[in-house]
Amino acid sequence: MNNVYIVEPIGVHKTTIVWLHDIGLKGVDSVQPLQSLGLPNIKWICPTAPTRRVTSLGGEETTAWCDITKVSESMHHDFEALDNVNSFVAGLFSSEPEHVIKGVGGVGLGAAQALYFASNYAFGRVTINLKIVVGINGWLPSW
Repeated sequence: MNNVYIVEPIGVHKTTIVWLHDIGLKGVDSVQPLQSLGLPNIKWICPTAPTRRVTSLGGEETTAWCDITKVSESMHHDFEALDNVNSFVAGLFSSEPEHVIKGVGGVGLGAAQALYFASNYAFGRVTINLKIVVGINGWLPSW
């Protein structure tokens, strides 16, 4: 995973949120919408997902946090990729100051990954002291 874009706070750095984009997008696509929120004390970290084949798109190669077979209650989840992204997201937090509130969020497939990260935190498999979780138009993998 590469191409990590940062939206620095214009005020006092109180919070860092790793923001995960939807399938087919890049981290840079989140920069302007996040800046337009006008939240001066938040640092946004916007990584770009790796390019991979996505089964539900007929094997098309695109940016995606994991493979998606089909979206349904019984869909098969790509837990290896989800866990790898969890480790990557945890690494993004490693250089953040201790006193800063940490959060994760995303939209679509990014929301699914963010919710998976949060559920792993809830069960003690992620050790980041997570305080904020935002999921827009996503789902919880392994529900």
